[in-house]
Amino acid sequence: MPADAKERWDDFFAKLDQGIRADLRFSIVLEDPLANSYVQSLAEEDGVDDAQLSKEYYERTEEEIDELGLAYMKTEGYEAVTKEEEVVVVSTPTTEDGGTTSHAA
Repeated sequence: MPADAKERWDDFFAKLDQGIRADLRFSIVLEDPLANSYVQSLAEEDGVDDAQLSKEYYERTEEEIDELGLAYMKTEGYEAVTKEEEVVVVSTPTTEDGGTTSHAA
């Protein structure tokens, strides 16, 4: 590893250690377009906002919506089965021991 790269890594880890010890003030910005993250509040009472956390509602960009395939998701009427999607399972006794096998019709 080149000396300048090693120095940058050493600086990064030194600052990380300072943050862990709370010697360095820092903020973490969590950008999560799929909303799969959870940040635990350290407020002592339930329902009380933690003064050290701020909450912002995320607006996905058109590029994120396209990359995640969200524009193409069926979000209404997905419970209804169309005639083309309907699958009928037929069971008939076909084995020598009297068992049945199933196949899609």
